[in-house]
Amino acid sequence: MSYQACEITTQAAIAQSTEVARALLAIARRSEGAHWPGQPRTHRFRVSTAKTWCYHTVVATPAEPSALTQAADFFYRAACLPAQPWYPQFLYGQGQALTEAAGGMRHQLTLGVFDVGLIKPRAYRQLVSHCMDVASSVQVVALRSVMDDRLRWPTGAVPAYALDPTGDVLEYRNGHLLWHHICTTPGAGVLPMPFDRWLINAVRFLGLDRAERNTYHAEARAWANWVSAGFNMSSELHNTQGV
Repeated sequence: MSYQACEITTQAAIAQSTEVARALLAIARRSEGAHWPGQPRTHRFRVSTAKTWCYHTVVATPAEPSALTQAADFFYRAACLPAQPWYPQFLYGQGQALTEAAGGMRHQLTLGVFDVGLIKPRAYRQLVSHCMDVASSVQVVALRSVMDDRLRWPTGAVPAYALDPTGDVLEYRNGHLLWHHICTTPGAGVLPMPFDRWLINAVRFLGLDRAERNTYHAEARAWANWVSAGFNMSSELHNTQGV
């Protein structure tokens, strides 16, 4: 079986967005057990088309029903925020709306730059698709790396990529807002492809992925605290530069 390319066209990503949103929801539905507020859990599983592992992290926090739409909108606009309170490694970003909301779906081309503790920041150029009517009390934001020069790679940052399935499922259940963060990446841009994919696969296969899991857990805890604080964007959260 052939594996996914690191990037696909924006048109292809849009065409696949509803199918991907449903796949993300199906992954979230596998985690139907009790979720203790603020205590994230991560499940790793192999994705044959990506030829690597996907990480599914879920966390719950008490919230009002209106938090569902707010949280989904923040994830849709994440690259354009002054900061991402749940992920302080975010440096800066930008977005370009591609379509008006129609048929329960809206799309945006984004570029986000992150300090992941390596020599150079990593940049993700993605189509972000917000599916608002995939199911009752659920909203899905799907992400896919795309080749689209309307947003050019910034100087001083290394391109990084997200494969299917990658995205965020927000679910309101029993007075709690659940965040399912589903992430599939082919590497960290340390080596040229396909060697980067082989390196990350070796790390994951050998169980040396604790740092990766810890990152997802820290992100989930920060998100739960942020929702509990009413989505407060404090004055301490700000961009350091622009594209």
